[in-house]
Amino acid sequence: MKEGPGTTILAFVNTSASGGSNSFLGNVSVNAGTLQLGNAAGSQFINALGSATDAARTITIASGAILDFQGRDASPGAATYVVNGGTIRNTSGFNMLGPIQLNAGTISTLLGNSATFQALAFNGDVTIGGAAASTISTTGTNATFT
Repeated sequence: MKEGPGTTILAFVNTSASGGSNSFLGNVSVNAGTLQLGNAAGSQFINALGSATDAARTITIASGAILDFQGRDASPGAATYVVNGGTIRNTSGFNMLGPIQLNAGTISTLLGNSATFQALAFNGDVTIGGAAASTISTTGTNATFT
């Protein structure tokens, strides 16, 4: 759980060559500030948020909070994302997101992985809810969705 203002960075470069991926299980909550996954464009941070096979987990981003991907392969593609007024931001790299519930939330991309590879892949349904509008936007280079 990320509480309070400021940025917490998870930046261990965890590649298949260095022994695999992060295997922790359970839910993740970003309640305030920024939880930044990775710290270098194009670097691989395999499952920085935990096991990619744990489909039962939920990653929740509260109002005003930010989950920021700054590298590739940091997201567990099977997890459910609930964005309650917060933001999922892909600053650089490629990441897969599981089912998403956007409740007055934002998904934005600033930079994709490369000229031939997109920024985000939606690996499930995107459901829009809440009383206020939600936003999905792209800016920058190679900042596309699939």
